[in-house]
Amino acid sequence: YSRRYRNRRIGEFLKEMHLTEGRNTGFRKIRNALRNNGSPEPLFETDEERTYFSTTLFIHPYFAAAQSNEAINEAINEAIKLTEREQRILEYVQTHSKATIMEVAQVLGLNKSTVDRMVRSLKEKGILTRQGPNRDRTWIILK
Repeated sequence: YSRRYRNRRIGEFLKEMHLTEGRNTGFRKIRNALRNNGSPEPLFETDEERTYFSTTLFIHPYFAAAQSNEAINEAINEAIKLTEREQRILEYVQTHSKATIMEVAQVLGLNKSTVDRMVRSLKEKGILTRQGPNRDRTWIILK
């Protein structure tokens, strides 16, 4: 039985998150991603006439137990496995958003190539980016 209505915004969002491939797909992908993450099973609901569809994604128990921002930051760091150097770089650029790679390297006592490699890793993990024109670039921490 085919659907009468498809919410395009939700469909596109799930496709961007690589949780679905197209119409009528993705339930298994969503469940596997949540299971691999250690999250609770999602709740999929509809009525017999298929006039609505609802999905509930429950918060991960590790985050539910966190009481403060510091605990949440620790949980995020544990989940994405930041190295000590990556943490130090993030701490520095958080307060010095206009710093250059060379400045970060000098202040933290690291080689420029090491900082380049760490920044590339943070960008790949979706944690750090840089915006703005070349001479006025700003570090932005995404997570």
